Amino acid sequence: MKGFIKGFISGLSPKERKLLYITLSFVFFALFDKLIIRSIFNEVHSVEEKIKSQLTLIKKDLLILKYKKKIMEEDKLYSIFYTKKGLVPEELMATFLSEVEQLAKASEITLTNISPISVEEKRRYTQYKLIIECESNMENLINFIYAVNNAKKPIWVGSYEFSPKNREKYEVKCVLSIYKIILIPGRVNQTSQES
Repeated sequence: MKGFIKGFISGLSPKERKLLYITLSFVFFALFDKLIIRSIFNEVHSVEEKIKSQLTLIKKDLLILKYKKKIMEEDKLYSIFYTKKGLVPEELMATFLSEVEQLAKASEITLTNISPISVEEKRRYTQYKLIIECESNMENLINFIYAVNNAKKPIWVGSYEFSPKNREKYEVKCVLSIYKIILIPGRVNQTSQES
């Protein structure tokens, strides 16, 4: 076989030999390209596509992580509106009564009657209402109303009625309606998903 190839090449003219070498080199490069280079490029292209898809997923995850911090901050901000899991309405009302009693004690007013009036369930929250009757001098009563309206908890004085008790000491009797709102996380999430 070697002798046949040598004899064939030696029987060619220099121009034909040159043409044979050029043709063989083109065939060699075509096979090299087809078998090695293209398979490498196809593999590189496949890896690049995987990288692009992973980058897209990473960007989405980073966006979620970016908003996660914001969501957690908002959740912390509004956590005073949430109820603790497992508390029943009676326990929540008792907590509300306790909060009002503490504010009254701190403001030095005398509570003569405190009545839980209603628990009203709204679409996204539950509203609790108390009616309290109290006696105090006017300054302490104003301090109490201010303390209720500016408490860190979501409570406020809805309405009030004053009547004088002792004019010389500026003492008054007062009937106050006090409200509290509690968000129920499951209900808030359900309504936000429905919207």
